[in-house]
Amino acid sequence: MVQLVGWAVVAVLTVGWLLLIWSLVERWRSRNWPEVRAVVVEVLERRKLDSSGRPEIYWKPVLSFTAQDGRAVRGIPERHGRLSAGEEVAVRYDPARPEKFYVSGCRKGGIGILLLMLMAIPAVVYGLVRFALPLADRIAGQHVGSPFGPWGS
Repeated sequence: MVQLVGWAVVAVLTVGWLLLIWSLVERWRSRNWPEVRAVVVEVLERRKLDSSGRPEIYWKPVLSFTAQDGRAVRGIPERHGRLSAGEEVAVRYDPARPEKFYVSGCRKGGIGILLLMLMAIPAVVYGLVRFALPLADRIAGQHVGSPFGPWGS
């Protein structure tokens, strides 16, 4: 059971690292996207209930802009701050898919994920030392039968 928990921790942390890498790659790819001016044409109000049944209200700005190739784009940005109808903002968009855009200066949660993963390094090291390395030794036939694994006496 303890080994199962150790493997679960390693699996969750691996997924976290993969999400961090994906987030950083997306940020790197979007750094050279064209930047244009967009106008907030309306702000949609979304209501839903949270886990305790209380209502939550979300506001989603709808922006309109013209891509550099002349295509008119209207949609909700992937990342945005608090915006008001009629406000003009700078947006960056994917030239291959202009409907994929974000408000310039709004960042995705890369720093939060990075800090979480840095704090998880000790758990990953523990998981490797406690579970993965002894398992690899057993598979290789080097286990000496010590209750402390291959490092004990």
